[in-house]
Amino acid sequence: MVSEISPLPVLQTPRLTLRPVRESDSEDVYAIYSDVIALKYFAREPLENMDEARQMMAENLAFGEDPGAQFWAICLRENDRMIGTFTLFHISEKNRRAEVGYILNREFWGKGLGSEALKRIIDHCFTDLDMVRLEADVDPQNEPSLKMLERHGFEREGYFRKRWFMRGEWFDSVMFGLLRPATAGRHASSQKGT
Repeated sequence: MVSEISPLPVLQTPRLTLRPVRESDSEDVYAIYSDVIALKYFAREPLENMDEARQMMAENLAFGEDPGAQFWAICLRENDRMIGTFTLFHISEKNRRAEVGYILNREFWGKGLGSEALKRIIDHCFTDLDMVRLEADVDPQNEPSLKMLERHGFEREGYFRKRWFMRGEWFDSVMFGLLRPATAGRHASSQKGT
């Protein structure tokens, strides 16, 4: 069940390790979250210095204690370098669902690493945690993220205008949903007999 989500498990893929964030990841966190281009579609302001990175690390470590959220460092298996983060949040045990969020250091874009991490998280959520639904909130201009979610079976379910206000302007949002394959048609078929 979803309630068995803590402590945060270490997850492996052929090229990646998804593990809890460590205080020693501060420099990598700064590299990721200070990059204005990488944060173009991300709902936070860029970090301005290492003090802000250390503060963010403290927040992320506390975030990991929240039963409604899980926060992984995405690391290269070959050297344990943190190259991104993956978050499960708005976790609902009752409704067996969660929202996914992710970001990669721009140096590692275009190599399929985000897709590899997403596939592992999907497997973990549906197999290990017995979730039924995953959701994602994406800027409609973020084509790489939109395409990646669709490749993994997420479907566009809604469009929200002016959902986020950041850096002095409003941003729209596309909402995606993914159902565990064995449950995808269950609700519709059960409604036919009623």
